[in-house]
Amino acid sequence: MECCTPRVLGTIGAVLALLLAYRVTLSRTGLVSSLLQDTALGVVSRVCSHATQTEVTIDDIYIHPTVGAAGLRGVTVGVPEGFTKHPASMGNVSIVFEPATLVTGSVIRVLSVVVDAPQIVFEMNKRGNSVRAVYDAILQYSADRMRPFMVIEELVIRRGLVTLVASPDILELDPSLPRDVRLPRIHLSDIGVPSGLSFSGIFKHVADPLIINILATAEGLIDRHRATAGARADSPPPFPPPGAINATVA
Repeated sequence: MECCTPRVLGTIGAVLALLLAYRVTLSRTGLVSSLLQDTALGVVSRVCSHATQTEVTIDDIYIHPTVGAAGLRGVTVGVPEGFTKHPASMGNVSIVFEPATLVTGSVIRVLSVVVDAPQIVFEMNKRGNSVRAVYDAILQYSADRMRPFMVIEELVIRRGLVTLVASPDILELDPSLPRDVRLPRIHLSDIGVPSGLSFSGIFKHVADPLIINILATAEGLIDRHRATAGARADSPPPFPPPGAINATVA
């Protein structure tokens, strides 16, 4: 089974916002005019922070519109309300897109997005878990009033690592067991094909398979600690989000 995490959704949002920011600078019809005064970096950080309800920071972005290449470095998703640890820092993100669709037509065609070596924290406490906190925020994200504007033909997340953190009243972690687990590679395809999805539409379309897979991986690690150290009976159960899209083992 493949796996990843909603923290990666902060990066997916950054990818979308990066291309959106460039299109904004071209004064495309139907975009919010107030964004025209923002820098691309500011647009990316603001849109992602709003969608995830955390502070998303990005060290650097680049875009080469004539050759169809873009990327992000140093993406960090902040702490959800009620939790203590930064849920993720991202590795390098590379994007390949059709240059002509960035400046003409109604739909930007992204050929591939690769997220390399994200580092994720899965924190559990009486409020639940930090994965669900970001998932719920994304589901509630409804500020998107733009028409469909993007398809992503292929999205790959690789070499991810998740670290388990838990409050002692929920789960006593066994110091002899690992708290880290490597995430299997995830491969999503044909997101928004053929007519495109809006910003929040892509967020929500990607969220379900990511959540399903991160829980499957995290639960294996949690079960190992429960078996040796025990856990309270009122430990928050996992949550099953509905449905999934094309998620295939590579």
